[in-house]
Amino acid sequence: MSYSIPVQCSSIVLYLVRLDQEGHKVLLLRRKGGHLDKEWSHLAGGMEEGESAWQTALREAHEETGVILSNLYTADICEQYYRQRKNLITVAPVFVSYIDRDVIITLNEEHYEYQWLDIEKAYARLNYPCQRQSLRHIEKEFLQRQPVAALRII
Repeated sequence: MSYSIPVQCSSIVLYLVRLDQEGHKVLLLRRKGGHLDKEWSHLAGGMEEGESAWQTALREAHEETGVILSNLYTADICEQYYRQRKNLITVAPVFVSYIDRDVIITLNEEHYEYQWLDIEKAYARLNYPCQRQSLRHIEKEFLQRQPVAALRII
């Protein structure tokens, strides 16, 4: 008899990046409540019925930051991690959006603080290996070079 661990893909990850005088910055949010209370993180959220993953990224950006995205790319990777309490592997597609430096961030009730950080400071602030791996990928494929045109969704 063999056993398996269920795999769930019902959430997304979104990194918002901007370019200012000092270079590229990544938006990190500080979570409020739940098991990630006080943790710094990228944007993330669960899919709703009938949504595609990229539609979830657009909705979550607006809900969590008040930003309406004018561009969205698939990062062509997924974050994956094991949730021990549920004995479940979660897989979440990663998205990237470039936003103007004058866009105003308005946090919802899920967060209480945000910061625009350069890559090294953002990397140091993230606690989870899958987040840091995603950030390095985004740095290499979206900040150090132009992303492949086929990755653009809107």
